[in-house]
Amino acid sequence: MIMDNASFHQSQRTRELLKSSRCRIFFYRHTHRIFWANMKRWIRKKIECFQGLYQSISVFLLYHNTTAFTVA
Repeated sequence: MIMDNASFHQSQRTRELLKSSRCRIFFYRHTHRIFWANMKRWIRKKIECFQGLYQSISVFLLYHNTTAFTVA
């Protein structure tokens, strides 16, 4: 069973139910949350004004759509 990290997926009851069904549980990270976190972090480093916000978002999206990268 592959699930996200929602709290109800991690409850003791859910784990017991899946274990009794002989299921293995795999949790995955929310990739869309990682994307937005990376975008917000990157933009905070680049922005100096409102016009800069628009430009930063545009550049981030262009770059993200052409390469795979992680912003730390």
